[in-house]
Amino acid sequence: MANSISLQTRLLQDIREIQEKPYPGIAVHLQDDQLTKACLVLLPQNEPPLHLTIHFTAQYPLDPPIIKIESAVTHPNVFNDYICINILNDHEAYTPAYSLKGICIQMLSFFASDHVDQMYGENGCVVDRKQWQARGSKNDPFGRCEGEDDFKCDKCGFGHANHANMERFQNGSTHAGLENTVMTGVEPDVTSNEAWQKKEQKLFLVDLPQEVILLFCDHLDEEALLSAARAWNGFGRVMRLYNIMRTRELQCFAFKQGFKALDLGIGVTINHTARGRHIASEFDLLSRLAYERYGVRQSIQGLRFVYWLPLPLSHSHWTRVRGDIDQRLDAIARANTIQGTLDKVINAFMNDIVIRLSHSAEEFEQRSIRLSGDEAPKSTLTPVGKGHRELLPPLPPSRLPSFRPYSHRHSCE
Repeated sequence: MANSISLQTRLLQDIREIQEKPYPGIAVHLQDDQLTKACLVLLPQNEPPLHLTIHFTAQYPLDPPIIKIESAVTHPNVFNDYICINILNDHEAYTPAYSLKGICIQMLSFFASDHVDQMYGENGCVVDRKQWQARGSKNDPFGRCEGEDDFKCDKCGFGHANHANMERFQNGSTHAGLENTVMTGVEPDVTSNEAWQKKEQKLFLVDLPQEVILLFCDHLDEEALLSAARAWNGFGRVMRLYNIMRTRELQCFAFKQGFKALDLGIGVTINHTARGRHIASEFDLLSRLAYERYGVRQSIQGLRFVYWLPLPLSHSHWTRVRGDIDQRLDAIARANTIQGTLDKVINAFMNDIVIRLSHSAEEFEQRSIRLSGDEAPKSTLTPVGKGHRELLPPLPPSRLPSFRPYSHRHSCE
């Protein structure tokens, strides 16, 4: 039961995100109370609307959702209701780090893109969608012409003449499905409200202790927090003092929960190379729950790992996870043939990280831009003369998690 609750909690988070923060051209409408099916309506720019159905498996988000299309469309990667796209059909391309909103945005891009990459296609493995549609079903016996689309959905009203939600959908509003599930709290008492107004009591934010302000912050999303900090510097001081924004980023990529709710760590693997064995990690935060109970063994970037190492993200978190740290370090030490005390595992890990960064810097230098013969070097470290190279400035670190490059390319055979 706890397993299904964890998965359903993540699904609810994804649905609430796309409902409360809609994306233009995308509407999601739940079909039942079991959270297993939903209508997905896409409106590509200057294109007719498309209706799709999302089936959430019992293992979502560990497994990708199943998305079928009901609207008639002529597309080189659509066969009847089957959509040939790697994020849905290839477990190597899918990662539970993708949110439902992110998947829907990629589906919108998929149907709006004029050029579709193919494993086996025309013009250098790229198919021009407009030309494909102009040829129609002569080259695609499975495709259906958009002009023949007569699909109607009684669940969301798609295709009906009195589709009241279409105008809201075209404006980017997608509140169908969860509008009745918001937390309403206690019904207001008119009598008590009048008594309260008579007292004319006033409470100022400046009088509140930091603990209460922290409680407010826990119920605000990032956008609301930034607005609050701009409105009153007291919020900004608390946010900086407790590092709230950074702390919120420390969450399991599979279940999207932080270290207050889950035990977090990183996946670790032992790479066998010509130079020997090396400890490696992508440092994507993963919960003990996802690792032990659900068997997640792949990072966001696709690196497979065997071991899980908890991290001291806070004092309370470290108190929870430090009990088995020796056992996990010992397993890594034996796999990497490290002799001695367990602190040598950490030393070897740090050393491998430095070596890896050094190799990355060398590769970056090799790919640096060559200066033209008449252009003076912009760095005093670059020798003067033709054919010499100038090192590019380091890239600024991004606060967003790095996902694997997404493409429409997929073999549909």
